[in-house]
Amino acid sequence: MAYWIDNEQLEVRDVNAPSHVARVRVAVGTLAWSGDEARVLVKRGPALRSGGLVWIALPALAVVAAGAAPATAEIAPRSILHDLEFRQFDISPDGRFLGVVEPGKRNLLVYQVL
Repeated sequence: MAYWIDNEQLEVRDVNAPSHVARVRVAVGTLAWSGDEARVLVKRGPALRSGGLVWIALPALAVVAAGAAPATAEIAPRSILHDLEFRQFDISPDGRFLGVVEPGKRNLLVYQVL
């Protein structure tokens, strides 16, 4: 699972082994998991506003002692779809396709996830 610690830190935790944790520095936004769960797609900014989509590669989870904070990884986000902004997005359950809705339009555009 993944959740925001604050406006700049995403924490990822293994549900089956809660002591396995990683933190990544990325601006707050709406996220969706890739099919292989090795990265997350983030629409940066408030949920009800348009924003650019970026892939964040997740670091390996490390065992962290109870009460200790894991190190925060600095991962460069990889922008997709030519830095265009979208209002809504989602990844198909099999992780193969990305659906986006452009601001001010109701058309659903579908792209293959690479």
